[in-house]
Amino acid sequence: MTDSAKSIGQQVWGGLRSLGKRLRPGGLSTEVSACLPVLEVLQAQIKDAVEKGNTATDNLSSSFGDMAQRAREVVRMATDSRRGESTAGVEQVREVVSELLTQVRQTSLSTQETASMLADIERDVQDVESCMVKIEDIANRSRMVSLNGQIEAARAGDFGDGFAVVASETGDLAQNVSEASKRIREVVDRLASSLRATYEKTQSLVTVEQQATASCEQRVEEMLSSLAQYQMELENNLESTKTSSDELAGAISMSVMTLQFQDAVSQRMHHVTATINDIRETFGSIVGDQPRGLAKKRSQQWLDKLSASYCIDDERRVFSGDSEPQESSNESNIELF
Repeated sequence: MTDSAKSIGQQVWGGLRSLGKRLRPGGLSTEVSACLPVLEVLQAQIKDAVEKGNTATDNLSSSFGDMAQRAREVVRMATDSRRGESTAGVEQVREVVSELLTQVRQTSLSTQETASMLADIERDVQDVESCMVKIEDIANRSRMVSLNGQIEAARAGDFGDGFAVVASETGDLAQNVSEASKRIREVVDRLASSLRATYEKTQSLVTVEQQATASCEQRVEEMLSSLAQYQMELENNLESTKTSSDELAGAISMSVMTLQFQDAVSQRMHHVTATINDIRETFGSIVGDQPRGLAKKRSQQWLDKLSASYCIDDERRVFSGDSEPQESSNESNIELF
């Protein structure tokens, strides 16, 4: 807008210089009358340029507001994203802890089974001890029978009835010993089987616990490492966002300060247009509002010269008297000068 106003001022100055060269006795009224339409066009051009500048300033201020709002939105989104990711990390920690608790429960159940098996083994051992007591008793009784048989044999002499009794009793004792021995073997077999099962169960339990512990430790380590890396990246991104937001706020502040200059320019241009209007009305009251004859011809020459110098659509629109700008087919709505 400032360049356009400068161009208009140069046109006014050039017109006045040319007017001074053209002044001659008897021609002043003609030249003044010819310049009145030119002053009207220049006044309209300045007024339109000021309005365009004000509109552009308002739009720019609105754009700055949108930029600030978007910057705040970006920071908010980054904060929300951090909160959401942190929540997800907490949920993962909970899942891992829950899995660890499940493994602990399974270990506890396995330990209980092992304790139950050990209790069975203890009962089997007690049975073995009872059998051993019976065997010892049988052995004692066998020795006593043997001793009695010897005594009876000595007394009987040729009579052998006592020996028959001793032999029968000894056979019964032998049968009892055999049965006790068989039972001992069965108990020992069960004990050995239980011991093997206990060993295998214990080994399996150890293997499962080791694998579960190693897997959980690896998952926890990976998760914590990932969370730490994400936390670092997020902190860096937030710091960069904050820096960019501060820079943007500074740029907006500087731009707003610069836009204050537009208000001063608008006021000065308003004073210029008011003065031009006063000059035009004053001269018009002297020579008449509408040029005639030679003055009309000279006025048209001025207007043609101005029209030929215009290279902006808004200048042509104001010159032709259109009140509204034509819509551009270009979506970007950018005019090249």
